[in-house]
Amino acid sequence: MTAVNRPAIALRLAFAGKRSLPPGTDLAHLLSPLFAAVEAAVTGVVARDRGWYSEAKPRLTLVSGLADGADQIASTTFLDGADATAERVIAAILPFAPDAYCFASPMADAERFRALLGRAAYVVELDGEARRDLPPDAEEGRRERTAAYRAQAEVMQRHADILIVVDDGSAGAAGGTAETTRRALGIGLPVIRIIVPAGEVRVVRTLDDLDHGDNAAPPPAEAAVAALVADLLAVPQPPVRRGHAHAGGHHQLVAEFFGGEERRMLPRQRVWRWFEHRFRPKETIEDDVAAPPIEPYRLRANALNAQYAGLYRGTFLLGYALAVAAVCLAVLSIIVLIRNSSAHSPDYQAWWVLLWLGLAKLSAVIWIQRAARTANRERWAEKAVDYRYLAEGLRTMVYLPAAASFRPPPPLSAPFATRVVEQSTVDRLFHAIVRQVNPADATPPPKGQPIRPLAAGALAVIRTGWIGRQLAYHRRTAATMAAMSRRLEKLANFLSVAVIAVVCADLLILVLGGLHVLPDDLADPLYKAAPWLLFTAAILPAAVAALNGVRFQSECSRLADRSERMISILEGFDRRAATLAERVATADRRPPPPRLHIVDALRLGEDVARVTLDEVAEWSALYAKELVEP
Repeated sequence: MTAVNRPAIALRLAFAGKRSLPPGTDLAHLLSPLFAAVEAAVTGVVARDRGWYSEAKPRLTLVSGLADGADQIASTTFLDGADATAERVIAAILPFAPDAYCFASPMADAERFRALLGRAAYVVELDGEARRDLPPDAEEGRRERTAAYRAQAEVMQRHADILIVVDDGSAGAAGGTAETTRRALGIGLPVIRIIVPAGEVRVVRTLDDLDHGDNAAPPPAEAAVAALVADLLAVPQPPVRRGHAHAGGHHQLVAEFFGGEERRMLPRQRVWRWFEHRFRPKETIEDDVAAPPIEPYRLRANALNAQYAGLYRGTFLLGYALAVAAVCLAVLSIIVLIRNSSAHSPDYQAWWVLLWLGLAKLSAVIWIQRAARTANRERWAEKAVDYRYLAEGLRTMVYLPAAASFRPPPPLSAPFATRVVEQSTVDRLFHAIVRQVNPADATPPPKGQPIRPLAAGALAVIRTGWIGRQLAYHRRTAATMAAMSRRLEKLANFLSVAVIAVVCADLLILVLGGLHVLPDDLADPLYKAAPWLLFTAAILPAAVAALNGVRFQSECSRLADRSERMISILEGFDRRAATLAERVATADRRPPPPRLHIVDALRLGEDVARVTLDEVAEWSALYAKELVEP
């Protein structure tokens, strides 16, 4: 495993303003201290949590539509306030090509718009088209523009960590600032409201805050902004669970993730790999490949997940095997001791045999105890699910950028379990990695061109790559875990019957011997076999218990059921993707303009991301078990 670089600290601000501001509003005067407060809060996090981030200068990005009025004022003010403490860049999300945008707006200051567009770090041009063959007030043209602006707002929110809005209290038009605010809060994007002309600044985190928060006096703007930025960027403090002391676990996780230390494969990992491959179908699944800014982190998370999953599972598998071996050694010791005690002249060589059997049994028990204690102390099970959660999050960034999204949705699971709450550390690490990526590096356009996400291409990538590979993965997992559960259960049942048969045979020998009905030539060998029947009767229940323990600890039956359920959900997504692709193809064959479809691909991608992340979040809460220490 190779080391990966710590992410550069970055924060993305989306801006939604008004084309016309109330008289007397000096928006630049209001925005300048707000941007300075955000920058100060970011640099404060850098000073406090430098271990999480690289030495690179913090980067702030302001994403807007560069429309007349507030957008252009905000972008200019943002760039003019840059200093040596942080890098400031702007970005633009356009609903149409620039010429069509200027026509459809209509853009009063097209020269300023193009100047700011030229200074943008990246530009996303959506697949809309303004109708020039219709009068400006035509209903059809107005409806298309509204859909385009709504799509623009949705995509812009997927490029941001905070939305800044200029709010004059009016309801606004469809797709306007008020609607954008509510949609942002609905997806968990916090909002900073600048209420004009009063100049009041409020931090809004929920829809309830928006609807009822105006009744209370707001906290000082600088303190509220600093708290919001810290919640997004600062290192979280995970709870200390009863009986555990993992308060520093998040530092260990981050240090390990960026450490890149090689760890040789232990025998227990090889044992689990060999065991699992006995049940796995032969077909291989092509791996996902993310864009260069994301791929090293995804590979690192995958490698660490495989390492700790193999350590944890190999430990309990070997533990159960050694427990059976320890019982076997104990029963052998009893047999040797009984035979030696009943002999006319004790064989002192037998005491050496007993000594070696005792040492072997003691070694097995000590190994089981130390291995279980090490697994629990080093949190192998929890690390395995943490890194799987991170890897699954980074997998979403293989596909969502094709649909113009750089803000994956959170999983649906409510944090009812401590494990889910502790994943805030992994979430913070994941978002730190994603936040630093310039979309132009993740989805590089031709030189000098904007990023143009197309619905047909995004749907093809999501369907054949993401949904298709997830279906293949869950089909293989379902088959593997179902075969493991079925064969282990079948073997345990067979051994249970064998135990009954052996005990019955032993009892029969005792009864026949007590009645003296056995011929002499048959009685002697049967009496000699009796201790070995006792040995078998003692070993087989231990083997049955071990097999059932492996079934329980591996959760093979429940994992098979979960994968079957995921297959059903993913097949539904596949049908939805096929329907959307047909609609896009149909629209593209009609006279222009086609309806804006990239948002449909974005919503599909987010639904897939939400379900796959939720499956991992729930899995980690349910299946992160500690090993029982003898």
